[in-house]
Amino acid sequence: MQLEIGSTVEIAEDDYLIGTGVLRLRVTGLGGYESHHGAQWRQVSGVEVCWNGADMGVRDVLVRVAQPVRRVNGKVTRTKLI
Repeated sequence: MQLEIGSTVEIAEDDYLIGTGVLRLRVTGLGGYESHHGAQWRQVSGVEVCWNGADMGVRDVLVRVAQPVRRVNGKVTRTKLI
């Protein structure tokens, strides 16, 4: 997933702090990077978008930069998100 100002993205629950469920966000700003829970995160500002396309309000979240290391077919991989 590439984050760009003006784009609308869907972020899985495990890939942002703090909330539940998939987050649909129209990106309005990109901030700096932080380390939490052994992973890198990026500050992202935006407008949360409801399932029907309606704006729900402004959100500031931390979005995971990369998935944790995991094994796929016996190989260690890390998936870059942003």
